[in-house]
Amino acid sequence: MKKHLFLFFVLICSTNIFAYDFNIGGIGYNKLGGDSVEVTVRGPGSSYSGEVTIPTTITKDNTTYRVVAIGKEAFSNDYLTSVNIPNSVHTISDNAFNKCTSLKYVSLGTKVTSIGREAFYNCSALTSINIHSSVNSVGANAFTGCTSLTFNTHDNANYLGNPKNKYHVLIKATNQSMNTYDIHEKTQIIADAAFSNCTSLDSIFIPAGVTNIGLSAFNGCKKLENVTIPTTVSQIGAHAFQGCTNLPSIDFLPTSVSSIENETFNGCTLFTSVTIPQHIKNIGDKAFYNCTAIENVILKSATPPALGEAVFHSNILITVPCGSQETYEQSEGNWQEYYYYQEEMLWNLSVVSANKQQGVVNITQAPTCDNTNGIIEAVPYEDFEFAAWNDGNTDNPRSIALTDDVTYVATFKAKGINTTLNSENIEPISGVHKLFDNGTIYILRDGDKYTIDGRKVQ
Repeated sequence: MKKHLFLFFVLICSTNIFAYDFNIGGIGYNKLGGDSVEVTVRGPGSSYSGEVTIPTTITKDNTTYRVVAIGKEAFSNDYLTSVNIPNSVHTISDNAFNKCTSLKYVSLGTKVTSIGREAFYNCSALTSINIHSSVNSVGANAFTGCTSLTFNTHDNANYLGNPKNKYHVLIKATNQSMNTYDIHEKTQIIADAAFSNCTSLDSIFIPAGVTNIGLSAFNGCKKLENVTIPTTVSQIGAHAFQGCTNLPSIDFLPTSVSSIENETFNGCTLFTSVTIPQHIKNIGDKAFYNCTAIENVILKSATPPALGEAVFHSNILITVPCGSQETYEQSEGNWQEYYYYQEEMLWNLSVVSANKQQGVVNITQAPTCDNTNGIIEAVPYEDFEFAAWNDGNTDNPRSIALTDDVTYVATFKAKGINTTLNSENIEPISGVHKLFDNGTIYILRDGDKYTIDGRKVQ
């Protein structure tokens, strides 16, 4: 009886594994919700072969569905030779075409955004594929074993792209013994695990234009000391810098990055302090786990970001903005797991003179937790006067109530000079004359020459 029950259980599980919601034109589909479906496996004892063209829409029982994804292992180990994927598809899931050793041709739709882990793994007959600009993530080993595929190469790394940009995605470093790599300037995506375990890598410059640093991109780069992340980056994947034991800090997270994903910096044992910018809204599980040297975590936001499990070790000091300690201590979730808090004035007030030969700017009262208002004052030199701050305000001295890091720039003008002067409207001023020099308008006053915005010409 027990044997019969076990066999019945196995049959049910097998049926569920290979089941699809319906089959139309020899292609299996699963409903995803609403009017969306994904392509899935055909079922036990059945496989895809030859040329396959996936439709944009299908109709079943008078309902029209839009095909938006190729499901996990949908074509894995099948015998298809070519596949046409429509523009309605946005996701190629993990292992979708894994070990399709007869697959030679893939027409990828122009709306695909993600290609999953091992999606085309060991497609040894595949000769070419266009990765369009819509693609913003490529999973680990997505094209490993594609021995007939022609990659674009640059400085010991393989790339894939399209006729407009051959270097859209950096797929994988081909020589893991390099101490640095020149990432192509047209690269926008660094694929998952692209530099994983490049144990000689000590410095990397990521060029402007890169938007996505993939999962485990630099995982295990034990000698990495310096990494430059451009402002264009909006996504840094989980485990991206895990095990970078020689990395002293990450000084800059672009404002477009809103989340620190799971285990992103796990095992970065040289980190002693971490500053979480105000724009970070989520910190994933174990993001800084095993960063055993961290003594202080500085959070720039008065509103606690969502916090995962075991993010930091338990005895660190949490420094938060003035007036927000109670908010952190009483917030729901894992902030209550930490006991050592302090408040500090964490927002920086900076002042700059637009022209140091015309005047200086001072902070006459620095903001504190007791008084968050700062006072700044522009001090012009002789023959000059204060004009305005960079935001148009003309108060001087000026009181500033800080809510974030801020920089104010003071502009000055020569006394008696109207800074609104332009080539169409120059009002006469006593002792002031216009001068046209090679098409440029200058102001003459007391023998000195000034631009129309009051800057003295040497």
